[in-house]
Amino acid sequence: MSDPVQIEADDAQAGALIGLTGADADGSLAISRRVSAALVEAVRQVNATRRPAFVVAKGGITSSDTATHGLEIRRAWARGTLLPGIVSLWEPVDGPAAGIPFIVFAGNVGGADALTDALDLLRSA
Repeated sequence: MSDPVQIEADDAQAGALIGLTGADADGSLAISRRVSAALVEAVRQVNATRRPAFVVAKGGITSSDTATHGLEIRRAWARGTLLPGIVSLWEPVDGPAAGIPFIVFAGNVGGADALTDALDLLRSA
């Protein structure tokens, strides 16, 4: 049996596969669903093992799946933007993620360093 994984508050990171497509539209959709299911399960396990200091999700579908399925967020307060006009900061008010800042970082917005800048702000808070 392997040793348990030690997770630091902001060390769990997941990335999406870019450019992976199926043989046709149905195949691509099946791949997307499998990647989403794996991401959701990873978020659930991290939150159950050690509540993260914050969660950042990039992209619309990824953010929605992370929030509703991974963190089981049903209600949240919109707290504003983390960076001017591009990053939304939410505070879940119930469920397993209550109180964990959830940041929606929309896909295809911001400069080359915007995601790094957002993480730096969160880590320094």
